[in-house]
Amino acid sequence: MITPFPIALLTINQNLMKRSIFILSLCVFILFNPAGCNPLGDSEQDRQVMINFTAGPLSGTLLKSAATTEEDLITKIILFGVDDQKVVQTFLLNPSSSGTPLTISRKVKSLYAIANPSDSIQSATPSTLADLMSLTDDFTTAPVSPFLMSGKEEIPIASASVNIKLVRAIAKIEIKVIDNDFVFESLTVQNTPDKGYVFSSNPLSIPTHKKVFYLPSTEKILYVPENSSQNPTTEFVVTGKFQGQQITHTFTLKKEKVGINIERNNCYQVDIGFDN
Repeated sequence: MITPFPIALLTINQNLMKRSIFILSLCVFILFNPAGCNPLGDSEQDRQVMINFTAGPLSGTLLKSAATTEEDLITKIILFGVDDQKVVQTFLLNPSSSGTPLTISRKVKSLYAIANPSDSIQSATPSTLADLMSLTDDFTTAPVSPFLMSGKEEIPIASASVNIKLVRAIAKIEIKVIDNDFVFESLTVQNTPDKGYVFSSNPLSIPTHKKVFYLPSTEKILYVPENSSQNPTTEFVVTGKFQGQQITHTFTLKKEKVGINIERNNCYQVDIGFDN
């Protein structure tokens, strides 16, 4: 008898229909339920941001000075993305004048940049904001270009670009001879710290350090790390000849006869002359 055959076939078709309806319902649930599986994963939390870096002029209470090509030089940058207190992302960049596009996590609220890092800084692995702020660099020898720089900027929620201003971690000392009878010979730095913080602090803070001397230089421009007038402050020794007589003079930086701090990214001009 063949009567049971169509009955069995009907039963199979019903089962297939139930299975098809179930699969369709599952697909709709995944597509429209935001809490469901997302093949993009965390990438939806990222955003494209154009990062621009600029190094401004050297400035200060005593003198403002346009930076030279050597003082502006940037070879590479380490960029840290920080949420409230933790480092979320780290990038090693070769900056471009047209900007650097990056994919930044939406967890990142602030960007901390270090330009021209030393090998020791580049190998550091800070995991918190406190770690970043405690980073120090070595200033056992006189700083030379490219100079260590740092900068910080918040990421605006509605902006697709961020401009980070880089500040040099050193100060510029410039000797200006204002007496034609004096022949300049050398400038020596004494009692300067052998360490300095990578990022600026307010009020000025100097890490635990040793005092070092730099070799005498025949240049009238030198660069030194930050130092406090209470530390005691860095000293400078000028040598030369005045009307044929050998002269050596040691001085500290003062404003209105009061010792001042030596602060990063500041230019200090010292006039050398003789009274009577």
